[in-house]
Amino acid sequence: MSKNIENISSFWLQEMARFWICSVHSLWSSTIFSICLAAKTTKGKEKIYCLIQFLAELYRLTMSKWQEAMKISESTEAIQHALHVEKYMKNGRKLMRAGMFLDDLASINKIFGDQKWKDVAKIIKIFYHICSAIYYALDNLAWVTENSLLKLPYQNISSRLKKPKDSLSFARNIFLITVIIIDMRRNLEIQKRMKANRNIYEHLSKDHALDIKFVHNMIEKKREMKFCIVDLTINSLKAAMSYKTLGLPGSKFFSPIFINLCGIISAALAIYCNIFNSDCSKGQSSENGEKINFKKRTESL
Repeated sequence: MSKNIENISSFWLQEMARFWICSVHSLWSSTIFSICLAAKTTKGKEKIYCLIQFLAELYRLTMSKWQEAMKISESTEAIQHALHVEKYMKNGRKLMRAGMFLDDLASINKIFGDQKWKDVAKIIKIFYHICSAIYYALDNLAWVTENSLLKLPYQNISSRLKKPKDSLSFARNIFLITVIIIDMRRNLEIQKRMKANRNIYEHLSKDHALDIKFVHNMIEKKREMKFCIVDLTINSLKAAMSYKTLGLPGSKFFSPIFINLCGIISAALAIYCNIFNSDCSKGQSSENGEKINFKKRTESL
């Protein structure tokens, strides 16, 4: 009897060990796969650096608050390490942004090449790309002068360009938020029309192919709506950060830790969108063999 109990217990221990090993391996492989997908593009790498930078900054801020509460005057080694990580990530992001204004200029040219460029959302998006192009150009100029790669007759170029950069960043976030709201409104209108048409035709025809097409289109529209909400959240958080940096009315109520959390959440959501779009870009095909096109507004996040 005791031997049977020992055999059963050893069997269950082996099964539990196998289960946990498989779970850890699955979690590890999926995490590495997701990071590789996010790091495929330059903007994906930049978002990863952004997340690490804000995490290091959050650690530094919270530790500084703790030191103040404990009345410790000397800065600890951990805070210095966090400060170095923050600095290195910031420089890495500046390097990743080199020449990024060219992408916005290409996007403007693409919009003008479209016959429907006079659409309200596309006109607003043109203003967004103009602000974004100027922002990245000024950011590149500030980085080049900071690293003494270019000498200009003016002094403190970085500090002089900070206010215009923050204003352009806030403006482009407002423009993109407006475009997202317009897209969400149009998406809801399309869903209502699709439901109305289905209610009309379901009495006239019992074709299952139409039902399958309706369900497929509704899933696609709801997926687009989900990512519109994510994009709206990301850009609202980034707008709050720019609002605080500009020192606009009411910004004094935004604490540094709150602003830092806005940066962490927006960077994490942007990485999530990049991972999803990289995964979908492998090619999800419909029944006709045509690739399903998803909105990739995360290219501008």
